[in-house]
Amino acid sequence: MTGRAVVSTRTPTLLPFIPIEGMARVGGQPFELGLKPQQFADADFAGFRAQLNFSPNVRLIALYQQIEENFSGPRSRVATGTVASSANSTGWNRGDDWGAIAKLDVEPFKGLRVSPFVAYQELDGTTAGSIRTPAGGYNVGSGAAMAPDITGNAVNAAGVQTGTIQTSCVVAQGKCRSTMEHRYWAGLDARFDSGPFYIWPTALFLWGDRARLAAAGEPGRGGVIHATERAWMFDLQSGFRVGPLNLELRGVYASGDKASANLNKDMKYMQLYQTGGGYFNGFGEVSGSANVAYLSGWNGTTSANPYSISAHPTYDRYGLARLAGKATYSVTPAFDVFASASPIWTAEKVNTNEIVTGNGLMLPAGFDGNFKPAPGTVLRPCDRTCSDGNSRYLGTDVDLGLTYRFAPGLTFDLVGGWLFAGDALNNVADICGHAGSAPCGQFAQYKSKDSWTLSTRIRYAF
Repeated sequence: MTGRAVVSTRTPTLLPFIPIEGMARVGGQPFELGLKPQQFADADFAGFRAQLNFSPNVRLIALYQQIEENFSGPRSRVATGTVASSANSTGWNRGDDWGAIAKLDVEPFKGLRVSPFVAYQELDGTTAGSIRTPAGGYNVGSGAAMAPDITGNAVNAAGVQTGTIQTSCVVAQGKCRSTMEHRYWAGLDARFDSGPFYIWPTALFLWGDRARLAAAGEPGRGGVIHATERAWMFDLQSGFRVGPLNLELRGVYASGDKASANLNKDMKYMQLYQTGGGYFNGFGEVSGSANVAYLSGWNGTTSANPYSISAHPTYDRYGLARLAGKATYSVTPAFDVFASASPIWTAEKVNTNEIVTGNGLMLPAGFDGNFKPAPGTVLRPCDRTCSDGNSRYLGTDVDLGLTYRFAPGLTFDLVGGWLFAGDALNNVADICGHAGSAPCGQFAQYKSKDSWTLSTRIRYAF
C-alpha cells in the first residue's frame, strides 16, 4: 500500500489521502533496515512494515513483528488427562511473542547518513531459536526452564498418552509462573561515503529483564529467577580504493560475561533482535563469516548455535573482540583476487575446563572449574570455581580467494581458508565420545587444532 501520488510521475496510489509519501507492507517480508549484514535484524519476518519519506533526506522505517502466536497459551487451564496430538496443541508452552523497530534515516548532506534506531521485544515463555540463543549452559529452549509449570504431552511410542498437561497449574487452580522477557535496544548507525573512501560505524546498547526457572546445579537460589540484561557493542568498517586495489578494515567489540558470573542474575553478552548468520560476512571463511561457504563447521546450520560468531557477536557467554583486514586486487574488470586475515578474541576469558553442549559450555559431572574432582552428578554452568577463565584468544582466520565473472550473469568463486586455533577453543570432552564411541563418563582435556576449508561456487544471476 502506498500513499501520496508522486507528483513528478503522476503515479497513482492506493491511499492518496495520506499526506506523506510512503509505503506499507503486511505479511512475510525482509526487514530491509539498511544496516550491515546481520548487524541487528536480517532475513524475513511476519508482520507490518511502513516507510515514510518526509523529505528526500529524511525517512522513517517502522515495523511490527509477530514472532510467535498464542493459540492456547502457556497459562491456559487444561483439564488433567486431556489428550493432545502434538506439543503445539492445547497446553503448549509458547506465548504471544512480538517485537517492534523504529529507525530514522537523516542525510544532512550527500555521502553522509545518520540513523538512530530503537527496538523492543516481549517474549512469553519458550520462543524461536533465532530470537533467544542459549549461552553458558543455561537452557532457554523447550522444557521447564521457560515453562516451569507445563508438563507437556507425555506420549509413548504407540501414541498413547501416559502423562498429563499442566498438572501443577490445574491442581493449584491458579496460573503458571510467568517467564516473561522484555528487551530494549537503542542504536546509532552512520555511513559516510566520499569518493574512494568510506567509514561505517555502529553502536548498539541492550537492556532488559528475563525470568526463567533455575535448573539443578545452576549457581544461586532456585525457583523462577529474574536476570538483568545489560550489554553493548561497537562495530566499525572502513575502506579505501586506490586504482585496482581495494583495502578494507573491520573491527568489533561486544561485551560479555566472566566465566564465574551467574547468568540467572546478570547477563552482559550481546543478544541481537534476530540472528541468522552473515555477521562480519566476507572476513572469515573458517569462522563462519564466509565469502562462499557460510555453512561452516563453526557456524553450523542453526542460528541457535551458542558458539557461532557469525550469527551473533558473542562466543557463548564470553563476548567478542575481533579485527579484520582485507585486500582485493582487480587484475581485470572481470577478475579479482583477495586475501584477508582476522584475529579473534573474546571480551572475557573463556574457561577451557568445560565441555561443549547445545546450551553452551558447561562443567562436566564430577568436576569443578579447575578440572578437579567435585561432588555432583549433573552437567552444570560454570560457577565461582571457574574464576576469571583461562584464555581470550580464539584464533586467526586467514583466507585467499578469487572471483571470475567469465560470462554475463555467471560468476566463479574459489576461496581457501585456514584457522590458526587459539587456546580459548580448548575444552574438555568425554574420552570415549572423543574417540567416536558411546560416551562413558570419563573426561580429559583436549587442545584445539587448526582447521581449513576450500570452497568453490558458480553463481548464475538473471
